[in-house]
Amino acid sequence: MEEEKEFYAFSLRLANYLSEKGFKVKRTETNFKKPEFKIFVFTETPALKEEVSLYTQNCRRERPGNN
Repeated sequence: MEEEKEFYAFSLRLANYLSEKGFKVKRTETNFKKPEFKIFVFTETPALKEEVSLYTQNCRRERPGNN
């Protein structure tokens, strides 16, 4: 049986974006490097990877100085 791959979102903004797009958070974990923050774990799928790619492209366009 093939093990399910997981995607770790370290950003609450990204986790919220993915949730709004219909992806379900499997669980949360404490970020061991920064215990005051959580890591949001999703099942990695081609559709999720595509949404993350679109999200990061949009973030790059919205940064100041990238006009």
